[in-house]
Amino acid sequence: MDPTYNLLDGLSQKIISKTALCNKLSSLNIDSCSNLLRKLKRNNKISYLFNDYFYILNSDEQLKKYHLYSRLEQIATILNKQKIKWHFGLQASLVFYNKQIPNSIIIINNTYSKKIKLLNTKLIFKKQKYYSNVGLKKTISKNRIKLYYSDLERTYLDYLYLKEKPDIKINNLNLKKLNLYKKNYPKIKGI
Repeated sequence: MDPTYNLLDGLSQKIISKTALCNKLSSLNIDSCSNLLRKLKRNNKISYLFNDYFYILNSDEQLKKYHLYSRLEQIATILNKQKIKWHFGLQASLVFYNKQIPNSIIIINNTYSKKIKLLNTKLIFKKQKYYSNVGLKKTISKNRIKLYYSDLERTYLDYLYLKEKPDIKINNLNLKKLNLYKKNYPKIKGI
């Protein structure tokens, strides 16, 4: 068996940065890490996620063509490793209430805004100036990944902050909580 594959099987992390992966592979006396990474992607040993992070596929995942980690877990793992303040927002936060994954996932964070595609899902990163942790919930996935999402009141404020029409009716909200959150939330014009 190729020593590269043995090295990948021996990694304890499913998601690893390009730098860390190249450092691990450097023990194999390779000429170019980029060429080796392209070869590994082509042979379905790794898959590129985003922000220079890769997903390491085990033999079962390679054979059956699936990922053990869900899209939400993959996103969360990378953002947690980067120590970014973030949460799944808007329609994506509603996933935790009705368990249906939308075609686009919005991640509200304190670092950057951009759009990318991951596993046929559009990821929309929206930077929030003066990011606040108010109204955030945390859950631990079956793969022990920390996932952050907003409660309904925070989700409502996120819609208004991003100037989008809320998918939540105001009479479904706890108004005391909403007023409390507004005090610790970035200023929104009109409310």
